[in-house]
Amino acid sequence: MKDLLTSKEIEELFGVTKHTLVKWRNVGLLEYIKINDRKFLYKKESIDKLLNDKSICQMIKKNVVYCRIFNEQQIDDLETQKKKLLDYMKENNLQPDLVIYEISSTLSCKREQFNRLLNLIMNNEIGSIFVTTKDKLTTFGFEYFEQLFKQNQTSIVVLNNDEESQNEEIFINELCNLIESSINKQKILNQLKGGNKNE
Repeated sequence: MKDLLTSKEIEELFGVTKHTLVKWRNVGLLEYIKINDRKFLYKKESIDKLLNDKSICQMIKKNVVYCRIFNEQQIDDLETQKKKLLDYMKENNLQPDLVIYEISSTLSCKREQFNRLLNLIMNNEIGSIFVTTKDKLTTFGFEYFEQLFKQNQTSIVVLNNDEESQNEEIFINELCNLIESSINKQKILNQLKGGNKNE
């Protein structure tokens, strides 16, 4: 590693935003040289300390906003979720380090962004996850994930705990949509196979 790193190199190394880097400077987590109002160079010694000190790593864990919808027809709800979460964080003097969007059913095993979130948690990079309702993370088994995340010092902040009564309806709708999608895919495959036979 070089003796001095740029802001961009620090952001890429730790996977943080510019705002988080400013926060680290302000609280003295990183020693730096100010070139001008927009350019800073960071000393290798303080970076090594940050990488090796577990207590400091705990302090700089990310706040993640997670928003999910089932399909593109619910795109307006995605923006509503984002606004509610960001407003909540602003009111509580919190800063989001990462905002994750996902269009997927909780029944799907191919939730790319959710799997990304799990990897970050397992790597002890996430301090708190913010969601509007529990079912945005999972329709069922929320307590299981809550315990799993706690083992990695990650908390889940749910804005609306009162909306759990919708879980059964959400589950049925997602299940029906998945079945319908599978049937449509099978119809297309059958049509393609039929066309190949005629050729």
